[in-house]
Formats: sequence, C-alpha cells, structure tokens
Amino acid sequence: MKNTISIDFLKKVIDYNPETGIALWKPRNDSLMGDTNLTQSWNDKFAGKPAGSLSSKGYIIVSFKHNIESGGKLCKILMHRIAWALVHNEWPESMLDHDNGIRHDNRIANLKLSDNSKNGKNSVPRSGSGYKNICWDKTRNKWLVTLKTNGKVTNIGRFENLEEAIIERNKSYKEHGYPIARDNPNLDYIKECVK
Repeated sequence: MKNTISIDFLKKVIDYNPETGIALWKPRNDSLMGDTNLTQSWNDKFAGKPAGSLSSKGYIIVSFKHNIESGGKLCKILMHRIAWALVHNEWPESMLDHDNGIRHDNRIANLKLSDNSKNGKNSVPRSGSGYKNICWDKTRNKWLVTLKTNGKVTNIGRFENLEEAIIERNKSYKEHGYPIARDNPNLDYIKECVK
C-alpha cells in the first residue's frame, strides 16, 4: 500500500488529535503551496476546518491537491491510515481495522493492524435482519446461517426460529475464533420475514 505523500508533509498540514480522532487542516505557507494567491485562498477556505470528507462507505477520505508534495495531482488517502502514520511515524504495512466497527472513528485506540480475514470477522452486520451472518431464506422460509472462513463460505444451517439461528451462529463463531458479533436487529424486517 504505497502512499505518495510523506509523513513529514502530513505533520506540516494536519493537526490530528489521537484521543478524539479529529483531524484539522493547519494553515499552509507558500513553500507548501508554491503560490501566494493560492496559499491565501486555501487558508481562507480550509485552515482550522476538518480534514477530509465522509465517503459513501463511511470512511473519512483526505484529498491532497495543489501542493508541491503531490506534484499538483489529486491524491486521496483514508484518514485512518494518516492517523496511524502521524502517531507511529510510519505508514501501516497492512490494512487497518476500526475495532468498534465505526469507520469514521479514527481515534488511535480504535485502530489496529489487520488483514482481510480479521477485518471481515470484525465487521458490522449488513444483512437485512441486522444479525451478522444470518439472513432469511425465502425459498425455505427459514433463517440461514453462513460463515466465511479462509475465503470459503460454509453453510451452518437453516433454522425455524431466529433464536436457534443466533445460538448456532455463536457456537460457530467460538469454534472459528470470531469475536462476538455486533448485531443490530432490524425488527421490521424480521416481522416481515416470519409473517
């Protein structure tokens, strides 16, 4: 994961608070921007304001353009990677996981080195039911539990009621070393499925 912006440059332009996870743009000078008018315009618009914007996937993305470091080209970097680099003085060698599952919570205590497998195990539920790895099988009118391990999806089983499905899913989690699921039940969806 190559980054084209140096950590020294980040330290000059971003004021990151590791306890809150908030990053603000620092005022820039001509040596960073290369042009007095551009520097003044940029500072008027951005200095002291939050660095980055929220993506459709829930991450904060920071864009760099119009500065010597990026060569005037647009460069986008995920804020959690910037936070790690600023605190540890090196870019993370692998992917980072948001421990609490909140993708825009960039407090350093919430970030940990990870890989695809670990990151997937720690994700929040995206199924309609709100229960991770549990969905409604319309063809059989049962709750379906699946689990992905080592890149392979395993069918744990189909269950008459949701409680049974949760119990079996949790047994499988324990067996395969998954953390406790972050469920967010969607009661309207559940009622609709079991009519």
